[in-house]
Amino acid sequence: MKQLKDYDKAIEINPNNSEAWYNKGNSLRHLNKYNEAIQTYDNAIKINPHNSKAWNNKGIALVKLGKSDEAIKEFDKAIEINPHDSIAWYNKGTLSK
Repeated sequence: MKQLKDYDKAIEINPNNSEAWYNKGNSLRHLNKYNEAIQTYDNAIKINPHNSKAWNNKGIALVKLGKSDEAIKEFDKAIEINPHDSIAWYNKGTLSK
């Protein structure tokens, strides 16, 4: 996937580019490479812990791996950062019992 190569190049040039890490995670998640996506989202979060989208999408990857309890914690963090994030609320709601 060309996108991954482009994101890798962006990260090579600037390893502190949290958006490049985040978008690489999205590409990996769409390829069903959930563990790699989670690691990549972790890099984005390490650089910018206020990126609610990265927390949310990490939660989605965790759901795909059957780790619902861990995913809820990620959705909660996304909501804590951005209480108006309707997608994180929705994702959390799909797992709430």
